[in-house]
Amino acid sequence: MNYERITGEILLKDGVSLIRMNCLETKVGNFGSIDWDTYQIMEDHGSLAIFGAFHNYELVGYAIFILSSDLKNQEVMAATNDAIYMSSHVRGYAMNFLDFIANSLASEGMNIIQYSLPAGHGFARSLRRDGFRHVETVYRKELEWPQ
Repeated sequence: MNYERITGEILLKDGVSLIRMNCLETKVGNFGSIDWDTYQIMEDHGSLAIFGAFHNYELVGYAIFILSSDLKNQEVMAATNDAIYMSSHVRGYAMNFLDFIANSLASEGMNIIQYSLPAGHGFARSLRRDGFRHVETVYRKELEWPQ
């Protein structure tokens, strides 16, 4: 397996099927309504980091992070995971991918990495084993627009 920081252009060229599978498996997001323009603007302004996992030169996984300073503590730079996905046949390499990402983000000055996962997702166990702490729970309510 090879890991590297990639561009949104590479992700869109080689990873569309992975993005679709991520939307289907997690039931989070809708491929048809992803705001590609805003992702591009964020990447152009240095507020987005995209990583790729490659097996035999094929993109088999990706991770997208939003990079920002903490509004409550400007000395903290946070990388918040927006999406992560690996093809099922290479998920055994997920922790190696996470280690590569953590080292890359640390070298870019990030102090904190944050992942949010769908409720009940088994990936949480792997994160805890890697030293991540469960620090908050998110509740979500979908609102209906007034008619």
